[in-house]
Amino acid sequence: FVFVRFVSGRLYLLLFFFLLATMVEAQENLQTTAARQAAKIELQEHIIERLSGTIASQAKTISQLTELTEKLIKEQREQATTAACPQEDIINALQELQLQESKKTNLVVLKAPEGADEPTTKADDEKMALKICTSASIPPDAIEKIFRHGIRKPGRSRPIKICFKDKNAPAQILSVLRRNLTFAQVLPRGSRIRRDLTPRELELEYNARKECYERNKKENVNAYYVDDHFHIVR
Repeated sequence: FVFVRFVSGRLYLLLFFFLLATMVEAQENLQTTAARQAAKIELQEHIIERLSGTIASQAKTISQLTELTEKLIKEQREQATTAACPQEDIINALQELQLQESKKTNLVVLKAPEGADEPTTKADDEKMALKICTSASIPPDAIEKIFRHGIRKPGRSRPIKICFKDKNAPAQILSVLRRNLTFAQVLPRGSRIRRDLTPRELELEYNARKECYERNKKENVNAYYVDDHFHIVR
């Protein structure tokens, strides 16, 4: 009986140590697993951090490329516009010269009073045109046509356009009138005569005459006037 109790005690003791060793091993295994998981998480965090930096760097590069592309497109458009401007200017200049050439056969009389009706106005205009031609020794048959430009309105006189067959006739008439100062002898009081102008020349003349008026008014003189090239002279 004593032997049996001794053996049983030994067995219990062995069983205790076995269980203790198993628990220790299990605890070590748990600690090892936890350490591995912690290391795995740390590695994942490191990978994520590197990926974040790479993505940020790529995003910055893409942004820079986009900005550079937009800049190049803008410069290309500006260069295309700049290249097109001289060509457009040349075309406009040629068209202006052609229009000026086509108007060299005409003279325009401004602020000449109109008659009570169209027939009277037409007859008066023809008499005035004849006087203008006679003053410069231009034959009457050099005139192609005479007409008032625009729509008739009360209280406002329309410009008279005198068209000649020869483009030299208008220049000769203006030269003689200026040299002999005979404008008042052939033109109604308060009217004036000039060559036929293009829309661009009309704008230049308007701006020059406006500035000329302001200079005369400011200096309280009547010394400034506008020449045929729209220069203000004194």
